[in-house]
Amino acid sequence: MDDHPVWQAYDLLRTTRMNAGYYSAKSDSAKIRTRVYEIVLAIVAPGSAVAVLTFWNEPHGSAVWGVLATIASLMAVAKPFLKMEEQLQSYQSCATEFRSLASELEALRSEIAEDEDYGERHREWLRHIRNRATRLADIEPVETIDETLRSRMFERVSKEIPADSLFVPEDNL
Repeated sequence: MDDHPVWQAYDLLRTTRMNAGYYSAKSDSAKIRTRVYEIVLAIVAPGSAVAVLTFWNEPHGSAVWGVLATIASLMAVAKPFLKMEEQLQSYQSCATEFRSLASELEALRSEIAEDEDYGERHREWLRHIRNRATRLADIEPVETIDETLRSRMFERVSKEIPADSLFVPEDNL
């Protein structure tokens, strides 16, 4: 039963759901990093409300402020090279595309179960979805995979869509 062609659709569904979760989590982390970066720059900016606190006029405060200002200056120079916004956009785009693909695969899964069959119409639909998935690989960021996060997403999807919840026709293909 595990070698039934319908498993191609189900494996793609679970992989797609895993990738949607992965890139959503990466997007959330990138959002937080970007926001923290922006907050630090805003706080240490010379015109900020924090910059005028009287503490900074004290000898120790002045030294601390000098260090913070230097760090903020370096951060401001580095910011365009870090491409944090581009990375965030990339993660968001991938998450959105994978969710869309997963939605279509969920619809295919429902049709297979409803029809109690995996016929030519379903196979054609899967071919169409696979073509979309192939094009999606072109927009995925090129980076080292976070294996810990990926494993966590795999476990989550395995619990959400256990193999025994999927309809497999009993025909002999």
